[in-house]
Amino acid sequence: MAEAGERRTRTLAEQDSEREAAWRERARNAKDALKAAYAEILTQRARIGELLCQLRDLEVEWTEEAILRITTENTTLKANPHRMLKGSPATRGRV
Repeated sequence: MAEAGERRTRTLAEQDSEREAAWRERARNAKDALKAAYAEILTQRARIGELLCQLRDLEVEWTEEAILRITTENTTLKANPHRMLKGSPATRGRV
């Protein structure tokens, strides 16, 4: 009877050790995933910052006249796509 009790105690201790090892592994995996997520967030924030700077630079370089000209040309192209497709090869390239 005492031997059976000792076996049961060892079995329970082994099961506890296995569960604890599984939880430790999950915790390590979660920690690694969290580190990877933080690294990805930092990378994306840096990229967003770069793109915002590029946008700011582009806005500074355009004059009001250039913006008006490009907007007008874009509106014209959008309004007449069928006419452009029937036109010359050079005009078709613009569509």
